[in-house]
Amino acid sequence: MFFCTKRIEQPRIFDDFCNMDAWIIKERSTVVCNGTCFKWQQILNNSGSYSYMTLRSCYTTMFDLNDPQTVQEPNTVYCSTRSTNLDCLTDANVIEDACWCHGDYCNTTGRSALSVWMIIAISALSLGLIYS
Repeated sequence: MFFCTKRIEQPRIFDDFCNMDAWIIKERSTVVCNGTCFKWQQILNNSGSYSYMTLRSCYTTMFDLNDPQTVQEPNTVYCSTRSTNLDCLTDANVIEDACWCHGDYCNTTGRSALSVWMIIAISALSLGLIYS
C-alpha cells in the first residue's frame, strides 16, 4: 500500500459506484478539507474484468499524521501507481493509484472517466466499421 492504514476517520465513499457517477462524487463524498485531498483506488484486473474500490477523503483528518509510520502530507500535487501480479490467480493483477491534490473536487476519477470515453469511442468506431 502507499500509506499506513492507521485511520482516525472513516471515508465518505468507499465503494465502486463513484467510478462512473459524477453526482455521487460531488454530493456524497464532498468534505471540507483544510489540507490535502486524498484519493486511493484499487483496481483488480482479473483477465480483463475489472473491479474497483475507491476511497476519497481529506488526508489530514483521515489518517493520524502524528504516527511515524503514516506517510506525511505532501507539499506538491501528484499521483503514483503500482501494479502487483497475484500469485494465486494467473492473468490477474492489482493496480493501486494514490493521488494527493488541493482545491475543490480535485480528486475525481480521471482514469475511470477516460475508460468510459475510450469505450464510447471504440464502440462508435466499431459501429462505423460494421455499418459502412
